[in-house]
Amino acid sequence: MYNQSTINCQSDYFSLVEKQPDLKSKPLNALVDIRSDYTDTLFSFRHPVTVTAKDGLSIIGLTNSLSHPSHIQTYLLEGSIEIPPSVYFNVISLNKNSRIYLESQDNDEPKLLAAPQRITVALPSPSIVINNIFTLNHQAKSSPYEETGTDHPYYELILVEQGELTLTIDGNSLTISRHECAVIFPNQYLHKQIKNDSITSYISIIFDAIGIPKKVKQNVFSLKNQLSYVFNQLIHLSNNEVELFSMDRLYHLVYAILIHIAAGPLKTDNKPRLSMRENYENEVFQSMVNYIEENIDKPVQISDLAEHFSLSRSSIQKYFKKYTNETPKEYINTIKLQHSKELIRNSQMSLSEISKAVGYGSSQYFSRVFSEKYGMSPSNYAKSVIK
Repeated sequence: MYNQSTINCQSDYFSLVEKQPDLKSKPLNALVDIRSDYTDTLFSFRHPVTVTAKDGLSIIGLTNSLSHPSHIQTYLLEGSIEIPPSVYFNVISLNKNSRIYLESQDNDEPKLLAAPQRITVALPSPSIVINNIFTLNHQAKSSPYEETGTDHPYYELILVEQGELTLTIDGNSLTISRHECAVIFPNQYLHKQIKNDSITSYISIIFDAIGIPKKVKQNVFSLKNQLSYVFNQLIHLSNNEVELFSMDRLYHLVYAILIHIAAGPLKTDNKPRLSMRENYENEVFQSMVNYIEENIDKPVQISDLAEHFSLSRSSIQKYFKKYTNETPKEYINTIKLQHSKELIRNSQMSLSEISKAVGYGSSQYFSRVFSEKYGMSPSNYAKSVIK
């Protein structure tokens, strides 16, 4: 990957002359066509030389050592730079054809020297590539539940939102709990089962990809700390009709999960990047979201959050506005109503039982809030879905 463009960088290898040079004043005999996307040679001038971008996109490679390949620095050439005589350089084209101005002093002719390594436009490709996402399914099942085994030729990503799901993969058993996930590889025999006496809601995504490492097989991965936000977004995408950019969002979410479980947490140099306050606020908000989801069957209010987390009402309102753009009450209702829709679609519970399961005091109040959110009553929604 290249460094930032020459107009955005400070370097010992060059100095910026102009960000937007007057190209009309440049001599025509200094105009050079750059057609190759690689080079094995470097230029050396006896005097400082000016290099200016004109057409297309060019990459300039520079070094002050002919014996150390790692010393070659590459930049996207923009504006106009001056290169001292102690620096060796050459320019290659990032697209099929580009042009630069190369201005030397006193008709100084360059020496051509062998580069310590080839300078090329080749960039590393992503390790994991998602080719297609075929299905996104969010469902809730009550125990005892058992699903006939399958062995489809694609990957399946399974994420548990609530409860506990037991997977038997090629005879080996895994148990996935809340905010955990597993990846089933192509042609693995999968059997799903809910054993505990509770309702389990989970997300299943069937997709085709390349580059997923084998170490991901037969493992359970936690998303609680860094990627728990994906659950609400995936549920939203599964419950709504296809909208503009919804598939883009889905690919982004699945890719983020795969990178997280394949590569692990991003390694850093332990230097703080976010402020301590930002990290603290993020952790506090995620803890409040976890509390709401763990107490989905209770009438959670802002006063409960204030007491449980020892926060003021204004602080709680600030957190929810910052991270969800909703008030605490609106967000709590969103979570409860999303869960109620899953229960309506995938369970045999009555509307009164569902109302209690998501923490509403009465079925009438539940119906009113549901209607305000979705523009139809829970009973009409139940009639509109196929169980």
